[in-house]
Amino acid sequence: MKAFYADAIYHNNKEHHNSWLLTDENGNIIGIQKHKPDPKYKTTSFKNSAIFPAFTNTHTHLSMSYMRGMADDYPLMDWLNNYIFPTEKHFINPEFIRDASKFAALELIKSGTLTINDMYFEPRETLEVMSNAGLKGLIGVNIADVDNGILSIFDDFPNFKPALIPHAIYTVSEDDYKRHIQAADKHGITLHTHLSESRDEVRFAKEKYNTTPTQLMNSWGAFDVHNVMAHCVHLTDKDIEILGNKKVNVAHCPESNLKLASGIAPIKELMQAGANVTVATDGVASNNNLNIIEETSVAAKLHKAINNDSTFFNVDTAIQAITANASKALGIDGGTLAVGEKADFVVVSYDNIHMMPVYSYASNLIYSSNPSDISHLYASAQPLMADGKVKVLDEDEIKDKAKYWHNKISTMVLGL
Repeated sequence: MKAFYADAIYHNNKEHHNSWLLTDENGNIIGIQKHKPDPKYKTTSFKNSAIFPAFTNTHTHLSMSYMRGMADDYPLMDWLNNYIFPTEKHFINPEFIRDASKFAALELIKSGTLTINDMYFEPRETLEVMSNAGLKGLIGVNIADVDNGILSIFDDFPNFKPALIPHAIYTVSEDDYKRHIQAADKHGITLHTHLSESRDEVRFAKEKYNTTPTQLMNSWGAFDVHNVMAHCVHLTDKDIEILGNKKVNVAHCPESNLKLASGIAPIKELMQAGANVTVATDGVASNNNLNIIEETSVAAKLHKAINNDSTFFNVDTAIQAITANASKALGIDGGTLAVGEKADFVVVSYDNIHMMPVYSYASNLIYSSNPSDISHLYASAQPLMADGKVKVLDEDEIKDKAKYWHNKISTMVLGL
């Protein structure tokens, strides 16, 4: 049994000051209390620090992390067709995915993210790497993987579930999309896809199907299975009404959408309609990092400005978007520090000058912090990172591998 002390513990939109987080021998939360715990607990104290639920990133392409900065400042379709797709054609293989997944896992842990929802290739490699690193969440598979029996391998990785990942309506045929939706329904798993990310996607839907991407998906039954819809930028009033009525889980990726000039998702309208809005980074190739706090800070400030409402997407809403709401979106337990949940939490230090003074630990987290302020990450009360040192991965080896793949991409794709 363990007890963790911090100047503040954040639970249910409330800061419990000078308190202890108590856990049992299985890494489950017993409660939060003010007084010092019984001697039967092994105690750890974090000074000038606060404990928050570990963060969840609801839309990632983790193994694109080696593509960071390789094709910045291009339009989405140019970026995809002339840089990203050619790189994937050359390099997508188990070795590349395994190394890139480790690289991504290191960045995730350093930025306080424990739970992910990944959409990419070679799911077996990503699944094994992420599990070995102590992370959890959803790993994407396609219908061909399901036909080949991939769902059974998840039995060996209890912290992960599969998700069906048709990419988008402009890359996947109607028949294949419907097969993914039917498989999600049959197996009771999440459908994870891109929706209304760009104007080109909307134009494609109008020309081919004479409707919007959202209304097309609705007609196919995509919102009648558990789902995560990434982006949701270009929406009509009718689209928003559908997404709200269906209680769709939206993965909002503001930095990627801004950088690729895709637009700004109507988050306030979606929330008011009833959609469950979360925040995600998208892939590093379009972001260019996996820093979920930076992403959430941008979301909070961006939507205050475009709605002319400084009270909208406040710090509590922002934190919920990457904790409780995100867990709900993925259909998994967690996201709060409630009794009975796993002790999955981050420790944030308030020692650095940019984190002082502290009037609100939550406000400083969202508006002032960066990954260097995250000192610890715990999964089931076990440290994946302690005092800024990742304990479950070899950082030097991962950096060396990144240099190796950078050289290969530079030569074979970019001609440098």
